[in-house]
Amino acid sequence: FAESYLLVRWISCHWRECCESWFTNVFSLKTVMFYEGYYFEGSLASTVFYMIVAVFTVVGNSLVFITFVKDPYGQLRKRRNYFLVNLAVSDIIMGACAEPLLACGYWYKKDQIFFAHYLFAIISGASSLTSLTALTIIRYYALKDPFEYEMLISSKRVLAGVVLIWLQSGHLALLPVLGWQTPSYQLYLYGVGFSIPCIFIFLAYFGILRSIRHYTKNVMKVNATIDSRSSSAFYLSTEAIENQGQVSRPENNGVRTRRAVEREKNVTKTLLIVMCIFVLSWLPMLIVDVLMVQCVSCRNWENIHLARDVTLTITYFSSGVNPILYTLRMRQFRAAVIKLLGLGDWVIVMPYKRNQQNS
Repeated sequence: FAESYLLVRWISCHWRECCESWFTNVFSLKTVMFYEGYYFEGSLASTVFYMIVAVFTVVGNSLVFITFVKDPYGQLRKRRNYFLVNLAVSDIIMGACAEPLLACGYWYKKDQIFFAHYLFAIISGASSLTSLTALTIIRYYALKDPFEYEMLISSKRVLAGVVLIWLQSGHLALLPVLGWQTPSYQLYLYGVGFSIPCIFIFLAYFGILRSIRHYTKNVMKVNATIDSRSSSAFYLSTEAIENQGQVSRPENNGVRTRRAVEREKNVTKTLLIVMCIFVLSWLPMLIVDVLMVQCVSCRNWENIHLARDVTLTITYFSSGVNPILYTLRMRQFRAAVIKLLGLGDWVIVMPYKRNQQNS
Protein backbone atom coordinates (compact mmCIF):
# COMPACT_ATOMS: atom_id res chain seq x y z
CA PHE A 1 0.00 0.00 0.00
CA ALA A 2 2.81 2.41 0.88
CA GLU A 3 4.58 1.74 -2.42
CA SER A 4 1.36 2.34 -4.36
CA TYR A 5 0.80 5.58 -2.47
CA LEU A 6 4.33 6.79 -3.26
CA LEU A 7 3.88 5.84 -6.92
CA VAL A 8 0.64 7.81 -7.15
CA ARG A 9 2.28 10.81 -5.46
CA TRP A 10 5.22 10.66 -7.88
CA ILE A 11 2.93 10.47 -10.93
CA SER A 12 0.74 13.33 -9.71
CA CYS A 13 3.73 15.57 -9.01
CA HIS A 14 5.32 14.94 -12.36
CA TRP A 15 1.99 15.28 -14.15
CA ARG A 16 1.50 18.67 -12.50
CA GLU A 17 5.00 19.74 -13.55
CA CYS A 18 4.31 18.65 -17.13
CA CYS A 19 1.02 20.57 -17.23
CA GLU A 20 2.62 23.69 -15.77
CA SER A 21 5.44 23.46 -18.31
CA TRP A 22 2.94 22.99 -21.13
CA PHE A 23 0.83 26.02 -20.15
CA THR A 24 3.95 28.13 -19.70
CA ASN A 25 5.17 27.12 -23.13
CA VAL A 26 1.86 27.88 -24.84
CA PHE A 27 0.71 31.05 -23.16
CA SER A 28 3.82 32.91 -22.07
CA LEU A 29 7.39 32.08 -22.95
CA LYS A 30 8.25 29.63 -25.70
CA THR A 31 6.34 30.92 -28.68
CA VAL A 32 9.39 31.77 -30.77
CA MET A 33 9.94 29.30 -33.58
CA PHE A 34 13.50 28.38 -34.53
CA TYR A 35 15.20 31.71 -33.69
CA GLU A 36 14.52 35.33 -32.73
CA GLY A 37 13.38 37.38 -35.70
CA TYR A 38 12.03 34.41 -37.68
CA TYR A 39 8.43 35.58 -37.85
CA PHE A 40 6.78 37.47 -40.66
CA GLU A 41 7.49 41.18 -41.18
CA GLY A 42 4.27 42.55 -42.63
CA SER A 43 3.44 45.84 -44.27
CA LEU A 44 0.16 47.70 -44.65
CA ALA A 45 -0.16 46.60 -48.28
CA SER A 46 0.39 42.94 -47.44
CA THR A 47 -2.06 43.19 -44.54
CA VAL A 48 -4.79 44.56 -46.81
CA PHE A 49 -4.02 41.83 -49.32
CA TYR A 50 -4.33 39.11 -46.65
CA MET A 51 -7.68 40.47 -45.50
CA ILE A 52 -9.05 40.48 -49.05
CA VAL A 53 -7.74 36.99 -49.77
CA ALA A 54 -9.11 35.74 -46.44
CA VAL A 55 -12.63 36.94 -47.26
CA PHE A 56 -12.43 35.51 -50.78
CA THR A 57 -11.11 32.17 -49.47
CA VAL A 58 -13.73 31.77 -46.76
CA VAL A 59 -16.65 32.74 -49.00
CA GLY A 60 -15.58 30.56 -51.92
CA ASN A 61 -14.80 27.44 -49.91
CA SER A 62 -17.87 27.88 -47.71
CA LEU A 63 -19.92 27.90 -50.90
CA VAL A 64 -18.31 24.59 -51.90
CA PHE A 65 -19.10 23.13 -48.47
CA ILE A 66 -22.72 24.35 -48.49
CA THR A 67 -23.21 23.12 -52.04
CA PHE A 68 -22.05 19.66 -51.02
CA VAL A 69 -24.33 19.62 -47.96
CA LYS A 70 -27.39 20.87 -49.86
CA ASP A 71 -26.64 18.82 -53.01
CA PRO A 72 -29.67 20.15 -54.93
CA TYR A 73 -29.48 17.53 -57.70
CA GLY A 74 -28.28 14.59 -55.62
CA GLN A 75 -25.09 14.25 -57.66
CA LEU A 76 -22.37 15.32 -55.21
CA ARG A 77 -22.65 12.81 -52.35
CA LYS A 78 -20.01 10.55 -53.82
CA ARG A 79 -17.16 9.11 -51.83
CA ARG A 80 -14.42 10.88 -53.76
CA ASN A 81 -16.11 14.25 -53.17
CA TYR A 82 -15.73 13.92 -49.41
CA PHE A 83 -12.03 14.60 -49.85
CA LEU A 84 -12.85 17.64 -52.00
CA VAL A 85 -15.00 18.95 -49.16
CA ASN A 86 -12.21 18.12 -46.72
CA LEU A 87 -9.89 20.21 -48.89
CA ALA A 88 -12.42 23.06 -48.77
CA VAL A 89 -12.56 22.86 -44.96
CA SER A 90 -8.76 23.03 -44.84
CA ASP A 91 -8.83 26.16 -46.99
CA ILE A 92 -11.52 27.68 -44.75
CA ILE A 93 -9.17 27.24 -41.78
CA MET A 94 -6.48 29.07 -43.73
CA GLY A 95 -8.83 31.95 -44.60
CA ALA A 96 -10.63 32.17 -41.27
CA CYS A 97 -7.71 31.62 -38.88
CA ALA A 98 -4.21 31.74 -40.37
CA GLU A 99 -4.56 34.76 -42.67
CA PRO A 100 -6.46 37.01 -40.20
CA LEU A 101 -3.88 36.27 -37.50
CA LEU A 102 -1.10 37.21 -39.89
CA ALA A 103 -2.93 40.44 -40.68
CA CYS A 104 -3.33 41.18 -36.96
CA GLY A 105 0.42 40.82 -36.59
CA TYR A 106 0.87 44.11 -38.43
CA TRP A 107 -0.73 46.01 -35.54
CA TYR A 108 0.13 43.66 -32.67
CA LYS A 109 3.65 42.41 -33.19
CA LYS A 110 3.58 39.71 -30.54
CA ASP A 111 5.13 36.29 -30.81
CA GLN A 112 1.95 34.64 -29.52
CA ILE A 113 -0.03 35.90 -32.53
CA PHE A 114 2.54 34.72 -35.05
CA PHE A 115 2.88 31.41 -33.22
CA ALA A 116 -0.89 30.84 -33.46
CA HIS A 117 -0.77 31.77 -37.14
CA TYR A 118 2.05 29.28 -37.68
CA LEU A 119 0.04 26.47 -36.07
CA PHE A 120 -3.10 27.13 -38.12
CA ALA A 121 -1.03 27.38 -41.30
CA ILE A 122 0.49 23.97 -40.54
CA ILE A 123 -2.93 22.39 -39.96
CA SER A 124 -4.38 23.89 -43.12
CA GLY A 125 -1.42 23.22 -45.38
CA ALA A 126 -0.84 19.65 -44.20
CA SER A 127 -4.52 18.66 -44.39
CA SER A 128 -4.86 20.25 -47.84
CA LEU A 129 -1.92 18.37 -49.32
CA THR A 130 -2.95 15.09 -47.68
CA SER A 131 -6.49 15.50 -49.04
CA LEU A 132 -5.03 16.02 -52.51
CA THR A 133 -2.97 12.87 -52.01
CA ALA A 134 -6.08 10.87 -51.12
CA LEU A 135 -7.94 12.28 -54.13
CA THR A 136 -5.09 11.34 -56.44
CA ILE A 137 -4.93 7.78 -55.13
CA ILE A 138 -8.70 7.44 -55.55
CA ARG A 139 -8.46 8.65 -59.15
CA TYR A 140 -5.72 6.11 -59.79
CA TYR A 141 -7.90 3.20 -58.67
CA ALA A 142 -10.96 4.62 -60.43
CA LEU A 143 -9.12 4.69 -63.75
CA LYS A 144 -7.10 1.53 -63.30
CA ASP A 145 -10.02 -0.74 -62.41
CA PRO A 146 -13.49 0.71 -61.66
CA PHE A 147 -14.68 -2.56 -60.09
CA GLU A 148 -11.68 -2.75 -57.77
CA TYR A 149 -12.32 0.89 -56.89
CA GLU A 150 -15.89 0.04 -55.91
CA MET A 151 -14.74 -2.68 -53.52
CA LEU A 152 -11.65 -0.89 -52.18
CA ILE A 153 -12.93 2.67 -51.62
CA SER A 154 -15.78 2.00 -49.21
CA SER A 155 -17.61 4.62 -47.15
CA LYS A 156 -15.97 3.45 -43.92
CA ARG A 157 -12.52 3.69 -45.45
CA VAL A 158 -13.22 7.17 -46.76
CA LEU A 159 -14.35 8.27 -43.29
CA ALA A 160 -11.27 6.68 -41.74
CA GLY A 161 -9.13 8.48 -44.32
CA VAL A 162 -10.64 11.84 -43.40
CA VAL A 163 -10.00 11.19 -39.70
CA LEU A 164 -6.39 10.18 -40.40
CA ILE A 165 -5.84 13.34 -42.43
CA TRP A 166 -6.79 15.53 -39.47
CA LEU A 167 -4.83 13.41 -37.01
CA GLN A 168 -1.76 13.71 -39.20
CA SER A 169 -2.06 17.49 -39.60
CA GLY A 170 -2.98 17.89 -35.93
CA HIS A 171 0.09 16.05 -34.69
CA LEU A 172 2.32 18.26 -36.85
CA ALA A 173 0.84 21.35 -35.19
CA LEU A 174 0.94 19.83 -31.71
CA LEU A 175 4.68 19.19 -31.68
CA PRO A 176 5.69 22.89 -31.47
CA VAL A 177 3.14 23.37 -28.68
CA LEU A 178 4.87 20.59 -26.75
CA GLY A 179 8.21 22.35 -27.15
CA TRP A 180 9.80 21.05 -30.35
CA GLN A 181 10.71 24.41 -31.89
CA THR A 182 14.24 23.67 -33.09
CA PRO A 183 15.39 23.58 -36.74
CA SER A 184 15.11 19.78 -36.70
CA TYR A 185 11.34 20.18 -36.39
CA GLN A 186 11.25 22.04 -39.69
CA LEU A 187 12.96 19.11 -41.43
CA TYR A 188 10.42 16.74 -39.90
CA LEU A 189 7.52 19.01 -40.86
CA TYR A 190 8.51 19.41 -44.49
CA GLY A 191 9.53 15.78 -44.78
CA VAL A 192 6.35 14.24 -43.36
CA GLY A 193 3.93 17.01 -44.26
CA PHE A 194 5.15 17.88 -47.76
CA SER A 195 7.75 15.58 -49.32
CA ILE A 196 6.13 12.20 -48.59
CA PRO A 197 2.64 13.25 -49.82
CA CYS A 198 4.20 14.70 -52.98
CA ILE A 199 5.98 11.40 -53.66
CA PHE A 200 2.67 9.53 -53.39
CA ILE A 201 1.00 12.08 -55.67
CA PHE A 202 3.64 11.81 -58.38
CA LEU A 203 3.59 8.00 -58.27
CA ALA A 204 -0.21 7.96 -58.47
CA TYR A 205 -0.25 10.37 -61.42
CA PHE A 206 2.34 8.27 -63.19
CA GLY A 207 -0.07 5.34 -62.88
CA ILE A 208 -2.99 7.54 -63.95
CA LEU A 209 -1.22 8.64 -67.12
CA ARG A 210 -0.47 5.01 -67.96
CA SER A 211 -4.14 4.09 -67.46
CA ILE A 212 -5.33 6.97 -69.64
CA ARG A 213 -2.86 6.00 -72.36
CA HIS A 214 -4.12 2.42 -72.16
CA TYR A 215 -7.74 3.61 -72.41
CA THR A 216 -6.95 5.86 -75.36
CA LYS A 217 -5.35 3.02 -77.31
CA ASN A 218 -8.41 0.86 -76.75
CA VAL A 219 -10.78 3.65 -77.76
CA MET A 220 -9.14 3.75 -81.17
CA LYS A 221 -9.94 0.04 -81.62
CA VAL A 222 -13.59 0.33 -80.62
CA ASN A 223 -16.31 0.18 -83.27
CA ALA A 224 -20.06 0.02 -83.26
CA THR A 225 -20.14 -3.80 -83.38
CA ILE A 226 -18.40 -4.37 -80.04
CA ASP A 227 -20.46 -6.51 -77.74
CA SER A 228 -22.32 -4.28 -75.27
CA ARG A 229 -21.49 -6.53 -72.36
CA SER A 230 -17.73 -6.33 -72.76
CA SER A 231 -17.94 -2.66 -73.64
CA SER A 232 -19.87 -1.72 -70.51
CA ALA A 233 -17.57 -3.81 -68.32
CA PHE A 234 -14.49 -2.01 -69.68
CA TYR A 235 -15.73 1.53 -70.00
CA LEU A 236 -18.05 1.81 -67.02
CA SER A 237 -17.17 5.08 -65.31
CA THR A 238 -16.83 5.67 -61.60
CA GLU A 239 -19.87 7.90 -61.66
CA ALA A 240 -22.03 5.14 -63.11
CA ILE A 241 -20.81 2.62 -60.57
CA GLU A 242 -21.69 4.86 -57.63
CA ASN A 243 -25.16 5.49 -59.06
CA GLN A 244 -26.25 1.94 -59.82
CA GLY A 245 -29.28 1.62 -61.99
CA GLN A 246 -28.38 4.50 -64.32
CA VAL A 247 -26.35 2.36 -66.71
CA SER A 248 -28.14 1.03 -69.77
CA ARG A 249 -27.09 -0.62 -73.01
CA PRO A 250 -25.30 1.98 -75.16
CA GLU A 251 -26.66 2.73 -78.61
CA ASN A 252 -23.32 3.80 -79.96
CA ASN A 253 -20.40 2.14 -78.22
CA GLY A 254 -17.76 4.31 -79.88
CA VAL A 255 -19.42 7.58 -78.85
CA ARG A 256 -20.15 6.38 -75.32
CA THR A 257 -16.60 5.14 -74.96
CA ARG A 258 -15.07 8.45 -75.99
CA ARG A 259 -17.40 10.34 -73.64
CA ALA A 260 -16.51 8.09 -70.71
CA VAL A 261 -12.80 8.49 -71.29
CA GLU A 262 -13.10 12.25 -71.78
CA ARG A 263 -15.08 12.57 -68.56
CA GLU A 264 -12.43 10.70 -66.59
CA LYS A 265 -9.70 12.76 -68.24
CA ASN A 266 -11.47 16.01 -67.33
CA VAL A 267 -11.82 15.11 -63.64
CA THR A 268 -8.22 13.91 -63.48
CA LYS A 269 -6.98 17.04 -65.24
CA THR A 270 -8.88 19.25 -62.79
CA LEU A 271 -7.28 17.53 -59.80
CA LEU A 272 -3.88 17.76 -61.50
CA ILE A 273 -4.33 21.52 -61.93
CA VAL A 274 -5.32 21.90 -58.26
CA MET A 275 -2.29 19.87 -57.17
CA CYS A 276 0.12 21.79 -59.42
CA ILE A 277 -1.16 25.15 -58.17
CA PHE A 278 -0.76 23.99 -54.57
CA VAL A 279 2.77 22.62 -55.01
CA LEU A 280 3.99 25.53 -57.14
CA SER A 281 2.53 28.00 -54.63
CA TRP A 282 4.14 26.38 -51.60
CA LEU A 283 7.46 25.14 -52.98
CA PRO A 284 9.22 28.56 -53.32
CA MET A 285 8.29 29.48 -49.75
CA LEU A 286 9.50 26.13 -48.43
CA ILE A 287 12.86 26.52 -50.15
CA VAL A 288 13.40 30.03 -48.80
CA ASP A 289 12.14 29.01 -45.36
CA VAL A 290 14.56 26.08 -45.17
CA LEU A 291 17.44 28.37 -46.12
CA MET A 292 16.46 30.81 -43.37
CA VAL A 293 16.26 28.17 -40.66
CA GLN A 294 18.91 25.61 -41.61
CA CYS A 295 21.56 28.00 -42.96
CA VAL A 296 22.59 30.39 -40.18
CA SER A 297 24.67 32.60 -42.47
CA CYS A 298 21.74 32.92 -44.90
CA ARG A 299 19.73 34.81 -42.27
CA ASN A 300 22.02 37.79 -42.78
CA TRP A 301 21.25 38.09 -46.47
CA GLU A 302 19.76 41.46 -47.24
CA ASN A 303 16.56 40.28 -48.94
CA ILE A 304 16.07 36.84 -47.41
CA HIS A 305 13.18 37.96 -45.19
CA LEU A 306 11.58 39.84 -48.07
CA ALA A 307 11.82 36.74 -50.26
CA ARG A 308 10.23 34.59 -47.55
CA ASP A 309 7.42 37.11 -47.00
CA VAL A 310 6.68 37.42 -50.72
CA THR A 311 6.66 33.66 -51.27
CA LEU A 312 4.49 33.21 -48.18
CA THR A 313 2.02 35.64 -49.71
CA ILE A 314 1.88 33.50 -52.84
CA THR A 315 1.00 30.38 -50.83
CA TYR A 316 -2.28 31.89 -49.71
CA PHE A 317 -3.30 32.31 -53.31
CA SER A 318 -3.86 28.56 -53.75
CA SER A 319 -6.46 28.41 -50.98
CA GLY A 320 -8.77 30.77 -52.83
CA VAL A 321 -8.59 29.42 -56.38
CA ASN A 322 -9.86 25.88 -55.75
CA PRO A 323 -13.58 26.84 -55.70
CA ILE A 324 -13.10 28.61 -59.05
CA LEU A 325 -11.55 25.48 -60.54
CA TYR A 326 -14.39 23.30 -59.26
CA THR A 327 -17.10 25.49 -60.76
CA LEU A 328 -15.28 26.04 -64.06
CA ARG A 329 -14.19 22.48 -64.75
CA MET A 330 -16.57 20.15 -62.85
CA ARG A 331 -20.05 20.27 -64.35
CA GLN A 332 -21.85 18.73 -61.38
CA PHE A 333 -20.39 21.29 -58.97
CA ARG A 334 -21.10 24.09 -61.43
CA ALA A 335 -24.72 23.02 -61.86
CA ALA A 336 -25.26 22.70 -58.10
CA VAL A 337 -23.71 26.12 -57.38
CA ILE A 338 -25.86 27.80 -60.03
CA LYS A 339 -28.95 26.09 -58.67
CA LEU A 340 -28.08 27.05 -55.10
CA LEU A 341 -27.55 30.70 -56.05
CA GLY A 342 -30.63 30.76 -58.28
CA LEU A 343 -28.69 32.00 -61.31
CA GLY A 344 -30.55 30.48 -64.24
CA ASP A 345 -29.78 26.83 -63.57
CA TRP A 346 -31.72 25.67 -66.63
CA VAL A 347 -28.91 26.90 -68.91
CA ILE A 348 -26.55 24.15 -67.74
CA VAL A 349 -28.66 21.64 -65.87
CA MET A 350 -31.41 21.04 -68.42
CA PRO A 351 -29.03 19.90 -71.19
CA TYR A 352 -27.37 17.67 -68.63
CA LYS A 353 -30.69 16.06 -67.67
CA ARG A 354 -31.72 15.73 -71.30
CA ASN A 355 -28.50 13.89 -72.12
CA GLN A 356 -29.13 11.52 -69.22
CA GLN A 357 -32.66 10.78 -70.47
CA ASN A 358 -31.41 10.17 -74.01
CA SER A 359 -28.80 7.76 -72.68
